[in-house]
Amino acid sequence: MGLVVNVESMAALTALRRLAPGLTLSPASGDDLAQRLGLRHYPVLITPTGIEQ
Repeated sequence: MGLVVNVESMAALTALRRLAPGLTLSPASGDDLAQRLGLRHYPVLITPTGIEQ
């Protein structure tokens, strides 16, 4: 699963989804996610075992 934190329109999100068939991409608030996880920059990889920047 991927969280898309910077997308301007539904058409842009659809285009991203076409580039990654088989991967669920969902729009999310980047600011909210960054605050909750204490992140300072993107991109970030979140796995069951940790967070990597």
